Amino acid sequence: MTNNEEKNLEQILPIFLLFYLVQDIQKKTTDAWNSLYNNGNKIKNNAITSLIDKSKQECQVLIEPNQKFYRARAYKNSEIKTLYNKPIWNNLLNDFKNNITEIEILKIPTNDIEELCDYIPFLKNFDTSKSIINNWIKRNIHEKFWGFNAQESGRNYNSKKKGRLNRANEHHLYLAYDIDTAIAEVRPINKQYISVATINIKKELKVFDLTKDFSIGDGTKDGDYIAFGHLAYLCSLPNFNDSEYYKPTQKISSYIKKLGFDGIIYPSALKENGKNLLIYEFDNPNLDNEYFEIISTDVYTASNEIKAVKELPFSKI
Repeated sequence: MTNNEEKNLEQILPIFLLFYLVQDIQKKTTDAWNSLYNNGNKIKNNAITSLIDKSKQECQVLIEPNQKFYRARAYKNSEIKTLYNKPIWNNLLNDFKNNITEIEILKIPTNDIEELCDYIPFLKNFDTSKSIINNWIKRNIHEKFWGFNAQESGRNYNSKKKGRLNRANEHHLYLAYDIDTAIAEVRPINKQYISVATINIKKELKVFDLTKDFSIGDGTKDGDYIAFGHLAYLCSLPNFNDSEYYKPTQKISSYIKKLGFDGIIYPSALKENGKNLLIYEFDNPNLDNEYFEIISTDVYTASNEIKAVKELPFSKI
């Protein structure tokens, strides 16, 4: 191979790698190499394998044990009543019933904490009410699951919904690095209740980081940044309910899993500068308990702060 051919090959490799990952067209890639070079198979096997190995080395990140991540679930209207239908709520009502007169018991709301708070100041024995509430708060300060429980906050094995990085038959776990990003990812309605689970990593995970600035070349040639910069860009684009839209990123995800990774770090599509972690579905569901645990859930109220950026018409660009 001449020096010029080697330079051309060096410039075109990132583009072929992008095609290889995004479109999963190994045969077309091989045909393209054969049409460009006589010993195309040899070049493909050596050069692309070398690039993939380099990418694995540059983009590999280890998620250490005891690192915390977050997963959000939005409450539907029919589920909101379960927010206060908890043992701790029942305990509070029982304390009141055991310490307040029968006439006053009739006035105590049964399932609405806001009504109860409005009612308390009008109790004749307010000091007793105050003491009951303070004791209740102290006793239940370590309540771990105020939102959905651990099972409800984990993988949904009954879902057949396609996602940004999973096909319909895959049950990957989508997590966020912070609470705000986790909430943004469920696209909540303003003032909607959101249950956010805190998830603790128990065992080291090897993941592929698409948010890293990774250069295939030295940055001086066209295509040096195209492969991984564009993959991260694809993973951060919002989807407007187009079922075909996620096919490229689903293929990226499947390919990275085949490389031996436990998951992917990728930029958030809905929270500026937000970052997410995907943990692939294990062959054995019991491995979930070995690699991570859902240690608590809290309830938040979503707030949609809209910051609009006006787009210029094409005629003004």
